[in-house]
Amino acid sequence: MTHAPYDRAPGDTSPSGRPQEAETYPLLVYTTGLFLALLLTATSFWVANTSLLWPPGVPLGLAVLAIAQMGVHLVFFLHITTGADNTNNVLALAFACSLSPW
Repeated sequence: MTHAPYDRAPGDTSPSGRPQEAETYPLLVYTTGLFLALLLTATSFWVANTSLLWPPGVPLGLAVLAIAQMGVHLVFFLHITTGADNTNNVLALAFACSLSPW
């Protein structure tokens, strides 16, 4: 028998009688995501305006930082993970990206 998570209020008991474990505190997840997004944004501004980097490598560095920024947003704000209960979200995201005109 597989474990199927259902939404319950904190403190509610499951059909087996055991209390539901508390999930990760959402404010901590959002704060971590915000910190990482701000760090990546500040880093991209630094990369674009510095003379310390090899000039032809700047666009590649900005592309890497942009992809990392997208990853942070997907994981911390849109909660796209590789969990079994998240398959529909990943499929919806892939379908939306396939329809994009870019």
